[in-house]
Amino acid sequence: MSDHPSLPKLRLSQRDVCQLIDVSSNTLAALEARGDFPPRIALPSVNGAGSGRKRQFITREVELWANGGNWRKLVATRLRRERAS
Repeated sequence: MSDHPSLPKLRLSQRDVCQLIDVSSNTLAALEARGDFPPRIALPSVNGAGSGRKRQFITREVELWANGGNWRKLVATRLRRERAS
């Protein structure tokens, strides 16, 4: 990711999300398990062997969740595109 200040951060780590919405990692895990929070995306492994995959949140989905927006529609669109490819 670029360090350019005008570019938005497109993905967030669990730590970033916990700080952004002011919850503990346990609360975030519970929200995810119930389906009450946008699911993470799995990023390709940097090792190439499949180990060490990162799972991060998409910033726009988290922002919609935090502001009471329709994040489920955005997630549904993303998942539909992933299945189609």
